[in-house]
Amino acid sequence: MGQRVCWIGSHAAPGRGYPSVADRLADALRDQGHQLVLASRRTGRLAKWLDMRRTLIRRRDDYDIVTVDVYSTAALRYALWSARLARRLGKRVVLVLHGGGLPRLAASRPRRLRALFALADRIVVPSPYLRRTVCEPLGFSCAEIPNPVPLDAFPAREMEIARPRLLWVRSFRDHYRPEVAVQVLAALAADHPDAHLTMVGPGHDGSLARTQRLASELGVSERVHFTGLVEREAVARLGRESDVFLNTTSVDNMPVSVMEALALGMCIVSADVGGIGDLLVDGQNALLVPDADASAMTAAVQRVLSDPKLARRLSLGAKAGAARFGIPDVARAWRRLWDEVAASANPLAWDVPPLPPRPVDERTDLSIVIPLRDEAARLEPFLDRIARLEAPTPSVELLLVEGQSRDATRALLDNALPALRDAHPTWRVERLDSPSGLIPHGLNAGILQSRGDVVVRLDAHTLFPEDYLPRLMQALERTGAHNVGGVVRARPGAETPTARAIARARGDLFGAGRSPFRTGARSGPQKTVPFGCFPRETLERCGLYDNRLTRNQDIELNHRVRAARGVVHQEGTVVAEHLAPAGISALFRKHYANGRWNVFATIVAPGCLSWLHFVPGVMLLLIAAAFWVSPWAALVPAGVAAAADLARAFRIDARGHPLRLALAFAAIQVGHGLGQLMGLVSAPVFWPLHARRYPRRAR
Repeated sequence: MGQRVCWIGSHAAPGRGYPSVADRLADALRDQGHQLVLASRRTGRLAKWLDMRRTLIRRRDDYDIVTVDVYSTAALRYALWSARLARRLGKRVVLVLHGGGLPRLAASRPRRLRALFALADRIVVPSPYLRRTVCEPLGFSCAEIPNPVPLDAFPAREMEIARPRLLWVRSFRDHYRPEVAVQVLAALAADHPDAHLTMVGPGHDGSLARTQRLASELGVSERVHFTGLVEREAVARLGRESDVFLNTTSVDNMPVSVMEALALGMCIVSADVGGIGDLLVDGQNALLVPDADASAMTAAVQRVLSDPKLARRLSLGAKAGAARFGIPDVARAWRRLWDEVAASANPLAWDVPPLPPRPVDERTDLSIVIPLRDEAARLEPFLDRIARLEAPTPSVELLLVEGQSRDATRALLDNALPALRDAHPTWRVERLDSPSGLIPHGLNAGILQSRGDVVVRLDAHTLFPEDYLPRLMQALERTGAHNVGGVVRARPGAETPTARAIARARGDLFGAGRSPFRTGARSGPQKTVPFGCFPRETLERCGLYDNRLTRNQDIELNHRVRAARGVVHQEGTVVAEHLAPAGISALFRKHYANGRWNVFATIVAPGCLSWLHFVPGVMLLLIAAAFWVSPWAALVPAGVAAAADLARAFRIDARGHPLRLALAFAAIQVGHGLGQLMGLVSAPVFWPLHARRYPRRAR
């Protein structure tokens, strides 16, 4: 039984265009039992993306694995959007890298590629070149599966002598240097009156017109045949009619056109760029020349034309080198990879695996799990606080889960581990790797590898008092609750009046709503608490953090605890300090994201948030509706909201900075409201998740 796969990429429409890797493999994979859904065969960027999105959502019950083609051009956006949507739909994701431009992108914009790669269960490259230049520098492992060639459609011949019949197959783009092929033909024309060049491929970015003008200027326009885009059978026929294949590109990975020339047994002359050296061996199956050197390429072609032994050796070497690219072998490699992906316990999938059994001799009393990513600026004071934490029991483990940071967090953390072990000599202190930089993924990775009977989740943006752990453990034992947490008060992110006003706003009713863990210190049962202290049995009974929720994962997990008749207890005398944003723009961005995730959390777990969370969004809707009637009418609700913020600010901080405080209130409310409205706009992507809840645990 094969796997059910949706392959996202640019696929050729029947009878039009050149086949993609998936198009070539489709029949062989279906013969192996796989069910394939391909998207998209549309032309045009918007039509293609809409078709990909519609296919992923409407046919979500027809596949389990999403395989996405990744290019360095504008199609990279399709890959990122498709991979994110597949993750939201709870599917496993395989990325297939293509194109010699990816190394340049990895060097100039590593953050974009890391964000994409972090979504993948497996990354596939067709050559060692992309592994060396893209995956390894970014810190990701990958599998190598070559691009396929239908060897039966490209039958090889044994070449006795090479004729001056040249073939060039590629899209007409600047970085493929089509003009070099015309320059080679012009140089050959003096010694070979029958020299001819066939150029196959569609025109892009004006390169086709420039190449045609160059042919006219050099007087060889009658010797050059421009075919445009043709079918695979036509390429095979033109290859059999030609003897020398020119590859003039300036960037390359493992081009299918060169692989087809190998299968045809042609004499290949190629620029030695990118991954060409992994595909071609100079003197064995091709002649390699420097990039953009028309004279060197002309000299190499002259060698092939004048030396029949060399031409025969290159032809036989090409035929032997192409054997490993046959469709049956490549299809079997894909089957093995998909089977591994389907069988793996994937912590990125929507359904988090249960906690593993712990041997008796490996148990500890308490496990502390801390996810970390891009925390270099504040890591030192945070770890200093961790080093001063009191241990409620000698048997403690501290698991620091690093999430592929883009800054120096990983190096700083490794350097700090010896000091942490010296501060807590009886503790087990370890650095673990998160499957991505997302908080719930790191938390689940740490919990799954923990050994404690009690699990405490801490946060690197928060400074905890020294007696934090003993007091939570005492409250857990005293109350018999299923989760215990303390109170979090905002701490200014900088020593400025604006930062102090923001911290005060985040602890007030107008900035934090009715969140007892922010606005009050009352002990007793609550709907949710931050940085929970869980008995392990609670997590075994209710499940781990929901990997679909980048934010609000604490609220959703506590909602499940209460749904299982558990008690969530707030210990009002235990106070931690959370670092608030330092500026108004950062405050706005934070609450905009919080507002969006309020909507998504409600879709995933209806009832986890109260209606009061959505007051900002309702207020903005009222203002927008009034503005639709009349711009002057919008001043009424907007003025009421502004007056309320000012009145509250003057009431609680009349002698300080009431205007800054009112501005902080406005940034929180408007950011939250806009985020909720944008969450509603993008909510249709999340609706398919609504029915895919965690399996109900035994109670």
